[in-house]
Amino acid sequence: RNQEVEALHDSFRQLYSEFVSHLSNVCKETREQINETQIKHKQAMKAYGIPDDEIERRFSTEYRIQPNNLLKQLEFATHTYDTFMLEIAERVSKIENLIHIANELFDLLEIPVEERGEFAALGDADFTRERIDRFKVKINELTKDKDEREGRRNKMQESIIKLLKELNTTLKDQDDAITLKSKYLSDPQLEKLNNLCTKLEKLKEQRVVEISEMAVTITHLWDLLSIPDKDRSSFLSSHSTI
Repeated sequence: RNQEVEALHDSFRQLYSEFVSHLSNVCKETREQINETQIKHKQAMKAYGIPDDEIERRFSTEYRIQPNNLLKQLEFATHTYDTFMLEIAERVSKIENLIHIANELFDLLEIPVEERGEFAALGDADFTRERIDRFKVKINELTKDKDEREGRRNKMQESIIKLLKELNTTLKDQDDAITLKSKYLSDPQLEKLNNLCTKLEKLKEQRVVEISEMAVTITHLWDLLSIPDKDRSSFLSSHSTI
């Protein structure tokens, strides 16, 4: 009988010990969650541009966690953090939109991601108005660069299309065709366009020389054969391209 009672007591002690251990772990995890939430809240406030002394003041007053039970403390910490994140959502959205605009320009100019700095991604450390101002300055710089390069590209494309028409030919090389149609504005891309334009201009010059030489020969033969001017004009009009 005594052995059964003692065994029962041992079981109760074991259950109690396990319960206390579990409760202790839950309390520890809850405290960690509270601490992590407050750290994220402070980081978000700092990223928003709120001074450190103001952050500390708020956490010692309006954001101060009351000595309730831990679940109530976690609920309060989570609520204040979520509320603040909603308040800054509009500014975050504005920065995301600026990032999209900047990256479209970076892509056109073929600027590598590693050279885009803070303008490449949102991050989680700076949502200040000053950063928005920096974005506006950068976008303005990129837009001016893009517009200047677009003007140069368009002129070269027009020249190439005109030369192809004069030469009565098309681009046989696939790389040349891709170069002509490319939307990118990097230095290497503009150099490719310039090289293509130069190549076609040289081809035109070469053909002009060849045609001039043939024209001298043909004219000489016409004179020898006394070909009428009417027939000569008809021949020239049907062979007017380079």
